Amino acid sequence: MAIILILEDEEIWLARHNLRLTQAGFKCRYTALAKEAIELAKDPEIRLILIDEILYVPPVPNDELKRELQRWSGSDVIREINKFRSDMQFILVTSAPRLRSQGNIDTLTHETARLRRLKGVIDVIHKHSIDIDPDYEYGWLIKLLKDSQKSPSDGQITTPRVLVGLGVPDVMLQTFRDQYKQKHHKEYRSNRVFLNQFFREIGVDEVRLGKSVRDFLVKLEKGNQAIEKKIFIEMAGSKQLAPTDIKSHTSAFQILMQLAQRAECGEELVFREQDYDYKPRKTNFDGAINPDLDSRVIEDFSFAYDEGGRKRLHEGVQIEKILPKQSPLKTEISRLRNKLATLNIAPARQVFPEGNDGIYRPAFETGIFLYKAETKKQIKKQISN
Repeated sequence: MAIILILEDEEIWLARHNLRLTQAGFKCRYTALAKEAIELAKDPEIRLILIDEILYVPPVPNDELKRELQRWSGSDVIREINKFRSDMQFILVTSAPRLRSQGNIDTLTHETARLRRLKGVIDVIHKHSIDIDPDYEYGWLIKLLKDSQKSPSDGQITTPRVLVGLGVPDVMLQTFRDQYKQKHHKEYRSNRVFLNQFFREIGVDEVRLGKSVRDFLVKLEKGNQAIEKKIFIEMAGSKQLAPTDIKSHTSAFQILMQLAQRAECGEELVFREQDYDYKPRKTNFDGAINPDLDSRVIEDFSFAYDEGGRKRLHEGVQIEKILPKQSPLKTEISRLRNKLATLNIAPARQVFPEGNDGIYRPAFETGIFLYKAETKKQIKKQISN
């Protein structure tokens, strides 16, 4: 087994990484200095480096104002090592994307993807995720390390995925854990349950799989147990899930949910015109306009001029253009393409290609998973405390 090199400036994180990996049977070397890591990387026995992105001069002071950056960041170290080791693999375990995003989801996704695109990087793992669920995150890291040593670094451990996440009470996740334990006689600790994978693991065969998924989703909807509904992005080569701002009441969510359900049921991953439940947007005007009226009358009703002489819509009025040759689905798919392109899934033209038959086939994988979400009662209790 190859040696793992750990480059981490904070002593606590370095110790955590080293402990987990040595317990898993890996032989590790470690350093807090970027310059030393570059020298150590010349050892042919070192094939993979666990590396932080933001590197301060150790020992790192608690006071942020007193911290001094090293000459090289994690990205710089990767580029430097790539000059003489084209076979080296890297996993970034860092808080950099989260710090740079300052809570903005789109920025977090972009920053993670930027690091992920560096040559030789096979994953980016967020320290914040380790703090929340260390067993799950280190479990994934160890599996990734083992898999990466079996195959060359092609940068595509997984393909991009657009996932529907359904937030449910913890009691429901506990039911899944109990079912898994009953079948396998061991604990199921993960706070994420991927439906298709779970049903397979508890023994549901291919014939019953689709029906089991549908029945479960219907019960979930009828019982109002899906407290939250969100769209998450899993970047290529990573299992990190970044939430998006696609709302559950939008047409975009409707399209992605239907595709995800088909994926879970093992059906063909396509979306047709008849699948789209189109509802025209409502305007605030509750009167009736005679279509025979001169267009200038409608324009006078809809528009006015402000104090600067600029033409503005009257407050509360929304004009819907009628395009008889443009299908509502085509318009919505175009919007969804642009949205997913900004989230680095793929260039807009490649995200949702349209076939000659008018059927859309997504260029990404999808699916449904459950995660723990707090009920309104729990949230109120936390606020009152």
